[in-house]
Amino acid sequence: MSKAARSLSDAPFDRGLQAERTALAWRRTGLSLALGSLAGARILSPVFGLTAYVLGLLGLAAAAFFMARADRRYRVAHRSLVATAGHPAGARLTSGGGCSSPCRCSP
Repeated sequence: MSKAARSLSDAPFDRGLQAERTALAWRRTGLSLALGSLAGARILSPVFGLTAYVLGLLGLAAAAFFMARADRRYRVAHRSLVATAGHPAGARLTSGGGCSSPCRCSP
């Protein structure tokens, strides 16, 4: 793939960056879970001992899973939007009204 084609497909699809913002929100969720797991393991280790560290590691694994999954979802959604010009599976956007001219319609 040429450099120009690669940079075009890597560019954000829309100005609102909805897909990018969703991916960032899931990354923040994963980071919060990781931080909470580490803090919980540290704080609860005097009370629960090794169990607190095991739960902390499970929380870190879950955080890594969420972050990896969010990244994969974003890449798939971005490729789909770019490939189909924003209309997944070739769907067409239609308006709900049956009138072709808004000026001539009167209730």
